[in-house]
Amino acid sequence: MEEDFTAAERDALYKAIFSRRDVRGQFRPDPVPDEVLTRILLAAHHAPSVGFMQPWNFIVVTDPQVKSRIHADFARANEEAEAMFDGERRSLYSRLKLEGIREAPVNLCITCDRERSGSVVLGRTHMPAMDLYSCVCAVQNLWLAARAEGLGVGWVSILHEDALREALGIPERIVPIAYLCLGHVTHFEATPELETKGWRKRLPLEDLVFRDRWERRAPEIPSPPGERVRVRGSRSKDFQASRTPQPHRLHAVHPPHPSPLPGGERGIAPPSAGPTQRARNASSGPAVIVGRAASSSCSSAVCRSVQADRSTRGAAVASSHSASGRASSTVQAASKRARSAS
Repeated sequence: MEEDFTAAERDALYKAIFSRRDVRGQFRPDPVPDEVLTRILLAAHHAPSVGFMQPWNFIVVTDPQVKSRIHADFARANEEAEAMFDGERRSLYSRLKLEGIREAPVNLCITCDRERSGSVVLGRTHMPAMDLYSCVCAVQNLWLAARAEGLGVGWVSILHEDALREALGIPERIVPIAYLCLGHVTHFEATPELETKGWRKRLPLEDLVFRDRWERRAPEIPSPPGERVRVRGSRSKDFQASRTPQPHRLHAVHPPHPSPLPGGERGIAPPSAGPTQRARNASSGPAVIVGRAASSSCSSAVCRSVQADRSTRGAAVASSHSASGRASSTVQAASKRARSAS
């Protein structure tokens, strides 16, 4: 296997990343050929996994009755989710299309078998949720491979985990990670739909990058070396992201926003200027990947695992701080006695 990417191969990878979209309402009924589906699943299976656990399984759903059953649960969960928002936010939520379960020719459920590699797993000894996160890497691989095949993917997370288990016959020990809709689409949106509908905007990169420790911001960073990346567009000039070594301020490295390309494809266009938006206090804890819709309580197996992991690490940090405090007190007392003796 050739180790280095050609310029065209590198550009194709970035094109897949920047033009990938969460598809909900653009699915066409055309069937997905078996050989294409196999390539996509193989790409997912080659995702990185801690300790080479490979804890994933893929449930391929094409039966209309099964899809209708899952859609019925989505409808119930979506009503519950809508009631959790207030005012204009609730009104906007009610107008969003958040799934393509029945329209997409293929649905996929990706799961995690936490017992596949035994009780003690390389890389999971101190961070027990790593098998769950490894399965999310498989989701990303699948999504990018699907985009390269011209297929859209939509992630449906507004589902009750118990109902999903029952509909698909998932055993209790297996954790549902993602329920995806997959198929050919009429087009890929130029920008994420939630952004165009006014739900959220993409955060500026400079608000998210720290140097060496939390919230320590680097005033300048160098551009990575290399040639230029070009993706041709039909209604805008070619966008060329200079990758020559040259120091610049961090705010100059916004990820480019996609713009329309011929034939319904999307390319990359320069970001428009806009005010910096900070969201440092937006985090409210771990997200439930497939579970009770937007629930403030955390009942899914994924969430329980993450909370347990965080509690363990928090206790370890508290213990470390306590020991450090005791050591400091001992040193101060010894120093005081020394001064008195002199």
